[in-house]
Amino acid sequence: MTRRPLAPDPNSVHLHRMEASAIVECPFCGQSMEMVFDTSIPSQRFITDCEVCCRPLEVTAECEPGEVMSVTVSSG
Repeated sequence: MTRRPLAPDPNSVHLHRMEASAIVECPFCGQSMEMVFDTSIPSQRFITDCEVCCRPLEVTAECEPGEVMSVTVSSG
């Protein structure tokens, strides 16, 4: 019996997911950090904590497939 690898499912989320990173700066402590974005989502807005001072950051990103076009970080 010959085994063949399974063909990828074209409906799989993993095939359509494209990630890109951007360096952002915390408005509180000034620490630079890398954030990874799923660029298959054109417009994103979320709250996350600074990796250093743990204060809340509001992140807004505009993306095109495979590329982060702009990122804004403000106090959340």
